[in-house]
Amino acid sequence: MKMPSEINEYLLAWIVEQVFDGAIEDDRVIRDIYRLIALDQADFVATGYAQHAPASLQSVLGERIRQLQVECHLPEMDDEHTDGALAVAASCYVAEAALQATDTRKRLLMVPEAWPWTAASWRPSSQRRNLIKAGALILAEIDRLDRAKNLTSKERSNV
Repeated sequence: MKMPSEINEYLLAWIVEQVFDGAIEDDRVIRDIYRLIALDQADFVATGYAQHAPASLQSVLGERIRQLQVECHLPEMDDEHTDGALAVAASCYVAEAALQATDTRKRLLMVPEAWPWTAASWRPSSQRRNLIKAGALILAEIDRLDRAKNLTSKERSNV
């Protein structure tokens, strides 16, 4: 999955708020930087490493990028899930994939009891796609843990 060549308004608003504390009015510079990043990403995708990475890795990373760019599930939102919700959500998709492995006709027709969010956000798909979603949610949880650890380390060093 490649980065879109244009930045969406939600991501632009987040960048302006986070990086510039909302104090920037001319967003052309941010859009130009974003276009350069998109070009760099396209160049990376063309490298031998990216082209020879297993499809599974490309799919999981692509889904994580989609969650960030399209669904606007930003890191700050993930940081609010200190209760393990990201890991629980991943486990729900894994459970669905396991069920599909034993009987392709079976599907969880109801939202899993453990599902941490709204019923509308439970969107199971094919077995592979469910595992991709689970993998991306695991990446989000690992990133959240890493950010929390770094924040705690910085707070300790400031004391």
